[in-house]
Amino acid sequence: MVALSCINRGLFIPTEIKPIDKPQQKSLELIQLYEGDLLMTRSNVRERVGDAAIVRNPLPHTIFSDLIYRLTPTSIINVEFLAACLLSRVGRNQIEIFARGSSGTMPKITQGHVKSLIVPLPPIDEQGEIVAYLDMQCANIDKLISELNYEIALFAEYRTRIISDVVTGKLDVRGVVVPEYEAVEDFTESENEGEAESMESEE
Repeated sequence: MVALSCINRGLFIPTEIKPIDKPQQKSLELIQLYEGDLLMTRSNVRERVGDAAIVRNPLPHTIFSDLIYRLTPTSIINVEFLAACLLSRVGRNQIEIFARGSSGTMPKITQGHVKSLIVPLPPIDEQGEIVAYLDMQCANIDKLISELNYEIALFAEYRTRIISDVVTGKLDVRGVVVPEYEAVEDFTESENEGEAESMESEE
């Protein structure tokens, strides 16, 4: 069964699952996940309730829990366009307003709330163009994130190796002089003093 964490700000993470006893075959057919399904969290912390994601590469025999909705849009709306609307600032504002009335740390949104959400509805072909544009832009962003994460991982590995080498004695740091850093003057204050001196000289 997929956990709430399988839906993470528009991304579906197929490995975030919890093993459970196999349900009856009839129930399994109703809650089985399929490629392209649009899921929404029914309950979560306030900033994550109503989070949505499209199912990609689900593991075999994966089902969803009663804390997750499966949304089935009509033929007049592209499922990827609908997901983008739900994740947009306009969509999130509506969801957070609906969830605001719930108490506790895990607010919920009802089916009535979901059906009340207002989304733009351009022609279906225009929706496809918007989705294609978003895919292109997000691909560039995802590439940058991947590159930055790789560099961060390298720095973390380098840091771990230095610590290990020093602790185990592979790196001798005896006699190493730690440089002393002078206090940096307040730039704003220095700048203001310079302006004051300039004004005095002009007078």
